[in-house]
Amino acid sequence: MPVTPDMIPGIIATNFSPKADVPQAPAFKAGDKVRAVVMAKPTHTRLPRYLRGRVGTVVTHYGGFVFADTRAVLEGDHPQHLYCVRFEGSDVWGPDAGPKDAIYADLYESYLEEA
Repeated sequence: MPVTPDMIPGIIATNFSPKADVPQAPAFKAGDKVRAVVMAKPTHTRLPRYLRGRVGTVVTHYGGFVFADTRAVLEGDHPQHLYCVRFEGSDVWGPDAGPKDAIYADLYESYLEEA
C-alpha cells in the first residue's frame, strides 16, 4: 500500500517499521565479496549508477525489509534482505581516490551477486 500524506502522523505515532520477514536465508554474510549488478531500469531503484558493476565487501546484514523499488511503483512490498556494503574509493574513483576513501551503501539482495 502506498504511503499517503494523511498516513504520516499515524506512521510516526506508531513507529512504523519497513522491516519484514523474508522466507529465504540471506545469500551473503559479513566479509563476503559482492558485485553490484549492472542494470538499466526505467523505474525507481536505490542502486546508485556509480556503484553498478563495482565489487565491495558485505559489512552487515540488517535483516529483511520491504523492497523500496516495488513499493515505489505500487507493486507491493516484496521483502528482501538488506546489507551494508563497503566499496573502496579506488574501486569507485580509480587512482585519484585517497588511500582511506570508501563508500558504505545499504543495498538490497537483488542488487548484489557473488564476486
